[in-house]
Amino acid sequence: MSWVSFCRGARLTLRSSSGVALLVLASLAPGEALAQLAPGAAGVVAGRIVDSENFSPLEGAVVQLRRTSDPRTYRSAVTDSLGEYRFPGLKAATYRLQVRRIGYFADSVEVDLRDSGETPISLGLLPEPLLLPPVEVRANDIEPYLRTERRAETGGLARVVVAHLRQDLNLVSDARELTHGEVVEAATLAETDVFRALQRIPGVSTRDDYTATLWTRGASWDQTRVYFDGLPLYNPTHAGWLFSAINPDAIGSATFYPGVRSARWGEGAAAVLDLHSRRGGEDGKLHGRGELSLASARFAMDGAALDRKLRWTVAARRTFVDALTGVYGVVSNQRDDVIPYDFADLVVRLDGSLGKGWSYTASGIHEQDRLRGAVPGLLSGNQGRWGNRAAQVSIKVPLGAFTATAMAGQTRFRAAISDETDTTRVFRMPVTEPTLPPLESTIQHRVFSVDLAPKSASPLNGWGVGYQLIHDDVRYEGPVSLLSAIAVLLPRGTAAPGGIRSETELGYHALWGEGRWSPSERVSLEAGVRAELGDSVPNGGTARVGPRLSARWRATEASLVTAGWARTYQYTQDVAPVAGPLGPQLHLSHLWVLAEPERYAAMRADIATVGVERWFGDDWLGSVNVYSRRTTGLALPNPLSERVTPDRDPDATARNNADGVELSIRRLTGRWTGSAGYTYGVSRIRGATVTTLENRDTVLADFPSSADVRQAVDATALMRISKPVRVGGAFTYGSGVPFTQLVLPDTSRRGGDVWVGKPNFFRTPRYASLDLMGDYTTTAGAWEITAYAQIRNVLGRDNSVTYARSRDCSAPSPTSARNTFPECTTDSFARGIPRLPLIGVRMSF
Repeated sequence: MSWVSFCRGARLTLRSSSGVALLVLASLAPGEALAQLAPGAAGVVAGRIVDSENFSPLEGAVVQLRRTSDPRTYRSAVTDSLGEYRFPGLKAATYRLQVRRIGYFADSVEVDLRDSGETPISLGLLPEPLLLPPVEVRANDIEPYLRTERRAETGGLARVVVAHLRQDLNLVSDARELTHGEVVEAATLAETDVFRALQRIPGVSTRDDYTATLWTRGASWDQTRVYFDGLPLYNPTHAGWLFSAINPDAIGSATFYPGVRSARWGEGAAAVLDLHSRRGGEDGKLHGRGELSLASARFAMDGAALDRKLRWTVAARRTFVDALTGVYGVVSNQRDDVIPYDFADLVVRLDGSLGKGWSYTASGIHEQDRLRGAVPGLLSGNQGRWGNRAAQVSIKVPLGAFTATAMAGQTRFRAAISDETDTTRVFRMPVTEPTLPPLESTIQHRVFSVDLAPKSASPLNGWGVGYQLIHDDVRYEGPVSLLSAIAVLLPRGTAAPGGIRSETELGYHALWGEGRWSPSERVSLEAGVRAELGDSVPNGGTARVGPRLSARWRATEASLVTAGWARTYQYTQDVAPVAGPLGPQLHLSHLWVLAEPERYAAMRADIATVGVERWFGDDWLGSVNVYSRRTTGLALPNPLSERVTPDRDPDATARNNADGVELSIRRLTGRWTGSAGYTYGVSRIRGATVTTLENRDTVLADFPSSADVRQAVDATALMRISKPVRVGGAFTYGSGVPFTQLVLPDTSRRGGDVWVGKPNFFRTPRYASLDLMGDYTTTAGAWEITAYAQIRNVLGRDNSVTYARSRDCSAPSPTSARNTFPECTTDSFARGIPRLPLIGVRMSF
């Protein structure tokens, strides 16, 4: 039985039946009667949440206040860095104050509010060390991306608390948090992969089995901007899009915003994936974790120094394909089978205290792919490197009742491919081992920002403002595509045949502000605006204003109804892959362009969402979201259906309209956990404008977007068979991807033309795959070791996932050229992943 005593100026340490130590401060003298709240007056309940053992403040604790006479009356707050919370404007009533914090026992206390002043209620929570594995969840680690999946009760607690935290911080219901346990549950390819886990949620799809990229609500990959510690990354994938370039062991939090998001975020016409690196050394001890899969080996360590005034995290990963094939080549004496390719990434983070409340964070990521020579059966005569480097330093400064954060950072994406073949060689149509034309592509993003927010902001009534100085520099010199082997696809009168060269810069200032207001305990409103002023761009001018508004109504204690609308601008987009913009041919980079007055416009996206989210008991969470997005200023590969000639323009401008509905149900805790989602969406290209060979601007009829997956079904499940053994699986269904025919001449005769068919007129066959997994965990001293196995495509479906090319099968023409589109064509498709067993091991200490 829990019990609480009240006294003035005294601190009592009490232990409830559930094991929580309560420290209570109240404004009442012993034996003094409670004063009645005057009519019309408002009371305040405020205080601090601390660790009962060392009295240190607990940041990130979820504090909820419910009126006992009406359980639907609900208020929520999240404690700040001082462990403080505050509930103003309360009516006289009896309330129950509940506190949850990962790594601590949760409990509640009853508050009888009669005083019109401030009633301080401070609680001390008792750590839960026996239930929480020290490597997975530590008392001082509050980061939402948690490695807590080993114990059902611990993993469930993490997911539930993080889901509540996301609801408190975001009014819209389509925002999605992600934990490490959910990434494991998603049965991703070969190793845990955040991007592939996101492909299992409603509204997110991709082209085929071989891509970890994210198509969000019918938008291409470049419209989902990935931010790492506040800096954008450009196509952060490895192995030709096969794996994410973000090491999961370096992640502290992962939140996906496919709709309305904070005004602090700039680019991201379709979505923003907000990733933050993991803080290390919270408990002053050395910890490590890693994974060895058939794809790569990775390891992460964290610790502290200088009496915890300096905390650090280092996470590294590297593939060993080159090493394994090298050993095989030596043993078998078949040196030609060596694959001279590798990828690697490194994340480093430092956190420290400067005294007097000042603190700093410095972090960086370096991810790169390297091709060091010919790949048998694939490429010859090439070397190349491509990837991102990003680093930032931020300083947090207390300013009275406010906190200011200043940050300076830079992202540099570079793709460089060199041609080591004979320069006198005539470039012909690649057959088995093409040589990629030389390429040099860079994107540089520099930012300086200052943010200001109150120290004790409440999720119900908080605000923030900020300033950003941004400079983008995009340069490209290289081919438009490997179709250059067929015909030179260039803007007329530009660079030498086979390539283009461009250099574009864009600088601007951004001011943003947002605030949340709760006129009642059930209704919350949030308004924000982002104003960008700088270089003039088409579809935006010199001043671009992006307002956003969201609202939430708590219909019942368990049900939320949300709505939101926002406008965003995006200046950097990729027109097409460097190789094969109309098919799946190998491509190692993209043709990135930047908004500029002479050619490319800024993408402007307006998105509106309406959603319902409901808890079913303590472990089930369901949602329904309806969305509508309107995007202008879109650049895309030339979709005009015609015979390919050297004068063909490479790109076009268009609008994109996307509408759909998403359904989701998740079980977050219990012996088994899982999720199921269904998406129906329509994404169409409208008003595509192309310059024809006669220098006329032609507007094409509407056609589906290349990322238009009409229907998708995803389901995951993970069940604990015994304490060390778990089994699970994931199922994905997709209704096919639109493609444009690229018709090549029949190989049985010489000559003939190359034709581009109607834009996205056909679709690939339907796709379905069932993937199974299982793992076994044991301990060896301080180490926890988990061995896992997967079977991809366990049903062995022969999925035709990617359009490759079409052949002209018409009767031979009397001449070598044809003036009309072939009457007979045969389409070829690349096959998906066959039934494939995979194994790996995860370790931590």
